[in-house]
Amino acid sequence: MALNNKTLIELHQEALQAAATEKAKQWWEKYMKGVIPFRGVGIPVNRELLAQWRIDNALKVNFPKLRLMADPCRWGD
Repeated sequence: MALNNKTLIELHQEALQAAATEKAKQWWEKYMKGVIPFRGVGIPVNRELLAQWRIDNALKVNFPKLRLMADPCRWGD
């Protein structure tokens, strides 16, 4: 199956929704004082999901900022 950008985004959104928790959603929405809705997935979990999403879809990381997202330990480089 050929994947287009919309399909790739939908795949990541599905993974985010599956990982979301009501507890995280409520905490973040309270923290943000209801300014924006929050899905319920923290940043570390989102990083893990993105890394797996790139592997599952054979996406290569060619941009410096994306490389940093993939490996936050390199932020000091």
